[in-house]
Amino acid sequence: MNEKDLIKKAAKKDGTALKKLVELYNPMISGLRKTYYLRDFDSNDWNQEALIVCYEAAREYTSDKGKFSVYFRSRLKNRMMTLVRFYMAERRKGYMQSVSLEWLQEMCSELVQKEEHIIIQSSINEFGHEFFENLSELELLAFLSIMGLADDREIIEEWQLDDKQLGRAKSRIRNKFNNLLF
Repeated sequence: MNEKDLIKKAAKKDGTALKKLVELYNPMISGLRKTYYLRDFDSNDWNQEALIVCYEAAREYTSDKGKFSVYFRSRLKNRMMTLVRFYMAERRKGYMQSVSLEWLQEMCSELVQKEEHIIIQSSINEFGHEFFENLSELELLAFLSIMGLADDREIIEEWQLDDKQLGRAKSRIRNKFNNLLF
């Protein structure tokens, strides 16, 4: 089946023809997918968007609009730009910059589940990105120590510190955390 037949059948809601048409343009779709990144959008989401746009393009396509491949690419690129704009809207900035507790747990190994850490963990969920972005390497190590994820002796030996330096870093962490909360 040639491209023109696939376009006509896809426009008449033939799912098989639509899938074949999308497969025909899969390299172009993959190239565009690599150009744009959307958080939480996996390949299935991009494929679904490509199917929707391809169907709409097939429905509205006429030969006076040029080659179908160019028309479809333009429509798909426009759709991707619309999605990027949607996700980058001011009201979604917090979501886009958020860090999940699961990710933080993976990055910091296993968090110690003690009552005194519950407040810290809930605050990490709320303020995590802002809080961690402003910490030095030494302060991050002190945070791990406070959370019980790293041993003070190991930090001091590995980073060639003395007790006072680590103690001051822990104090700065507590002050920064208090300033963030209050």
